Amino acid sequence: MTTDFKKLWADPTLPNRERKRLLAHIIEDVTLVKLASEGTTKIHVRSKGGKTETLTTLNPKSSAAQVTTPKTTVDLVDKLLDHHIYDEIADVLNKRGLRPDGSARSGKQNSHFTALRVGYLVHEYGLRSRYDRLRDQGMLTNEEMAARLGIHVHTFVRWAEHGHQARIQRPRVSVRAPGPESTDQAVQPLEPVGRSSEAGPAPARKSSRATRGGAV
Repeated sequence: MTTDFKKLWADPTLPNRERKRLLAHIIEDVTLVKLASEGTTKIHVRSKGGKTETLTTLNPKSSAAQVTTPKTTVDLVDKLLDHHIYDEIADVLNKRGLRPDGSARSGKQNSHFTALRVGYLVHEYGLRSRYDRLRDQGMLTNEEMAARLGIHVHTFVRWAEHGHQARIQRPRVSVRAPGPESTDQAVQPLEPVGRSSEAGPAPARKSSRATRGGAV
């Protein structure tokens, strides 16, 4: 057996119970020392001939740890929120080969990041939302921008859709594009240079009733 041990051990037809019996013939005892702080386990092996050997292996992750998003991924999302919306962040994570925490579960190996998953990470780990970051930069909502210009919000939205720009007191003002907050819409800048000559004339009014309260 001493000369053919490796051959016997590597035999694919040999059941595991027989491998255990082979080990029992050559190993006297095994001592395991778990080092939780290092995430490793020391394995001290003593053979029947008196020889000792020490092996080191990584501790297996708990079921909870297997589905926990790595800190590096959370930090990356936090950094990307300064310049990207949820859809864009999901694309960046997928292109880098990163997978959501649930991908460790059986049947979920092909899971990918989506805007919804990114939003969950932002909420679960208490990251500052894209909206709050833009507000810190002095950006305004549609309603606030319309009030500053003294026009109806629908008029302002129509101007934005047709590429018109408005002159106001502040050096630079931006607004959040129309859409519910849950969709994490992008913020569009408006430069204070008056109406753009390239954008063309403002759209014609269909009737006085259509622009009621919004004429400027």
